[in-house]
Amino acid sequence: MVQSGWLTKHKTKRSGMTWVYHFYRDKPETGKRVENTATIGSVVHFPREKDAWAEVERRYLKPDSAQNRIGRVTFGELVENYRKKSFSKLAITTQPITAHILDHYLLPRWGDSFALDIEPDNIEEWLGSLILANPTKEKIRRVMNVV
Repeated sequence: MVQSGWLTKHKTKRSGMTWVYHFYRDKPETGKRVENTATIGSVVHFPREKDAWAEVERRYLKPDSAQNRIGRVTFGELVENYRKKSFSKLAITTQPITAHILDHYLLPRWGDSFALDIEPDNIEEWLGSLILANPTKEKIRRVMNVV
């Protein structure tokens, strides 16, 4: 059986006794193994340890899951997810235009960037540097926002 972390109870001033989930993960920046914690909730809401474990499962807080990469998702991965889940909901006439914007503007510039590291100022500066009409820049901005 794989070690998936452990639960402890901690007393807090605000919530009283709470369940805290502890687990180890590798830091992407350094590759070092570090302990992480996530507050699960009050013992009042989760009276038994079994209930707290169910909440851990519900939140996908297992250390070997994709949860380890919170904040380290690239914009390219977001685009891939958008294409799988939401692209088909667009109008047939909108799909090729959106695909063009994704493939020719957004992915080459932002595809390898971590999504949470992309600053609005950097986007504005990049859009300002494009030699395009303002309505086109606005469409690019909207597609990026939707993704």
